[in-house]
Amino acid sequence: MSVRLSVPAAWRTLLPGVDTDALTCEATTVGDALTWLTRAHPALGERLLHEGRIVAWTNVFIGEDNVRDLDGLRTPLPAAGATLTILPAMAGG
Repeated sequence: MSVRLSVPAAWRTLLPGVDTDALTCEATTVGDALTWLTRAHPALGERLLHEGRIVAWTNVFIGEDNVRDLDGLRTPLPAAGATLTILPAMAGG
């Protein structure tokens, strides 16, 4: 299924020439989507994933739900398509 990835405005400078409003991939879980994003845009890697986990200063939401409160990277994506909203949890992230 197709998932849209919304990255923080502060991170968009790391993706010159990329239409960040159109970041989409095919994925079935949050982990699949974030893995795709870090492979497609390695500059985001250290801000998203570390040792198979979402880094401590980053939150990922499906709608109103933080995936940390669900099943983390194993959280399945809704069949109707989803938007993952990525937000730094604190300044400097």
